[in-house]
Amino acid sequence: MTPNPPTRRPFLLVMSALIAGLSAVPATVMAQPWPDKSVRIIVPFPPGGGTDIIGRQLGQKLTENLGQPFVVDNRPGAGGTLGTEAAARSAANGYTLLLVSASYSVNPSLYQLAYDPLGELAPISLLASVPFVLVTSPSSGIDSVAQLIAIAKEKPGTINFASSGNGSAPHLAGEMLSLSTGMKMVHIPFKGGAPALTEVIAGRVQLLFSTVTQALPFIKGGKLKALAVSSRKRATALPDVPTVEESGVANFDIVDWFGVLAPKATTAPVLSKLSDEITRAVSSVDLKARLVAEGFDVIASTPEEFDRVLRRDMDMYGRVVKAANVKIE
Repeated sequence: MTPNPPTRRPFLLVMSALIAGLSAVPATVMAQPWPDKSVRIIVPFPPGGGTDIIGRQLGQKLTENLGQPFVVDNRPGAGGTLGTEAAARSAANGYTLLLVSASYSVNPSLYQLAYDPLGELAPISLLASVPFVLVTSPSSGIDSVAQLIAIAKEKPGTINFASSGNGSAPHLAGEMLSLSTGMKMVHIPFKGGAPALTEVIAGRVQLLFSTVTQALPFIKGGKLKALAVSSRKRATALPDVPTVEESGVANFDIVDWFGVLAPKATTAPVLSKLSDEITRAVSSVDLKARLVAEGFDVIASTPEEFDRVLRRDMDMYGRVVKAANVKIE
């Protein structure tokens, strides 16, 4: 057998070393960078609500920035728990995200969950918050929180309030107001915020804690009267409306918020990039302007900040659910 010519030996040695080196490179390093295909954003509510609106606007911006489609997948049902379970059971590869509202922190107190909200899903970033606004019909004869409390205490059981559903954040805001003031109000649940608003506008139900984004057009149009906002600070969109605290109810601070999570086992580099890209998206001039115009306060939090909000609100809502004996029928 003829030996290899001397001039070929260095080449073969180099190629052998190169092949050996490549075989030692971890598969994760050689994998395509994320994202290299479309990403699904599960919204566990029907189209048209605040969560869906933010999900679609965020998805559009991430699509523009990253060059891959970010597509909203509405999975409503059971207070958002069905879509959340679907996200928790999805592959932890960065191609399924979950966009939730504050109800995510309420649900552990109301449902027997098939997932661990802190153990199976990783918080990535808060996106925005919006306070609730306590509204009534102009014909109700109620002009302030102080007057409301006085009427409710003088005639217990004569004041009723609507909500978007039993155990919803607007329901718990009403229960929290009752617990904080010692008054008694009758809760009337509806299947969503829109029918609840309709009944209050018509004067058939007296009160509702609605999100500012949903109530704002009706307040501006004179069909609803705003009594107070639920946050510690006044709402940017309603600067002349006092807070519940300013109206004499101490330590009242409850808002609806929106945030993104992913399956917990998603790799750290992907979670980090998601956090960076979501922050970049919601901080952009155009998306921020659109959200502010609709009544949202834009937030770009760290995962750690979002985690603290989740734990704080789970504790707060848990105490309200227990004190008010709230049950899911």
